[in-house]
Amino acid sequence: KRLVKDKVVLEIGAGSGLLSMMAARAGAKHVYACEMVPMIAEKAKQIIQVNGYDEKITIFQYLH
Repeated sequence: KRLVKDKVVLEIGAGSGLLSMMAARAGAKHVYACEMVPMIAEKAKQIIQVNGYDEKITIFQYLH
């Protein structure tokens, strides 16, 4: 918890957003997560919203 408490966190390769939610739950100020696969990024956004973390976690889809 103390590694992320009150810090801004960046997650690369967010997948379902599980680690982002864990960081938010542990007290991160905000979490920015990047996911390359569009379908997975959209699903992660849904999962994060359903779990009530959409104000603390921002998912970016990596565009190349």
